[in-house]
Amino acid sequence: MPKPPRSRCRGTRGREARPVRLEDAERIGLIAVGRTVIKPAECDEHGLFLPHHQFGRYSDAAPQLWNHFGFDRAAMQERGEGTVVVETLHTYRAWLRAGDLLVILSGLADFSDKVLKLAHYAFDAESALSLKRPRRSA
Repeated sequence: MPKPPRSRCRGTRGREARPVRLEDAERIGLIAVGRTVIKPAECDEHGLFLPHHQFGRYSDAAPQLWNHFGFDRAAMQERGEGTVVVETLHTYRAWLRAGDLLVILSGLADFSDKVLKLAHYAFDAESALSLKRPRRSA
């Protein structure tokens, strides 16, 4: 049975993320939503930051992004409203290691009547290197 047009993929498949420099972040509308130091316990046996911990950093920073957009997360929760990540695409450029300083910058990439596409950039704070950019459809 063919799917109706409204059920087609509206996500991020097949889209390569463009690199962003840390010094350009504010100009293009990104805001700092997280800063942290990578701990050894969050790394694999080779000392590389495990992806599930990096996803956790984006999740931890989400309330700051929603507040920046003008959504009152506490009021949303009282009304039984929330958000869900439907799809994520990551573009890896380099790996974080234990002791690295991580800065997460986020912003609105696109939107429609029911879908917000968010962009999260992870930077090594010391080198200002863009490490990866996940795009989420929420």
